[in-house]
Amino acid sequence: MSVPVLLYARTDAPSGTRLKQFLVTGLSGVEVETYETLEDLSRRFSQPLQDPSVVILLFTDGDELVETLPIRHRFQDVSLVLIVPNRDPETIARAHQLRPRFLTDLQNDLTAITAVVEKMLKMKAGRSNP
Repeated sequence: MSVPVLLYARTDAPSGTRLKQFLVTGLSGVEVETYETLEDLSRRFSQPLQDPSVVILLFTDGDELVETLPIRHRFQDVSLVLIVPNRDPETIARAHQLRPRFLTDLQNDLTAITAVVEKMLKMKAGRSNP
């Protein structure tokens, strides 16, 4: 059984397509579930999540980030990786309201996300195995 990683990225975000490809090729035993709307992602949380759970949110603009704040409670029991559009102080302050385990922006190398997710999964798997 593969471990799911949930990825939110709009269809018009080429960076989301690239990131998904990095994850699929760089992580073995991981199924990347992609959600293109916040509504679909929120619905996914009504189903049980397998542990370890990692959720990656890739925002291409600040509006997406603001739209996510009302559902931030959905992310409290998962390892959240957050990719924001810029390093603007207001954007970073809003991003921290989601309490991510890892925060970066679109100007950074997206291939590094694969290493971060892999480490998160290993750490969580180590805690769940006696």
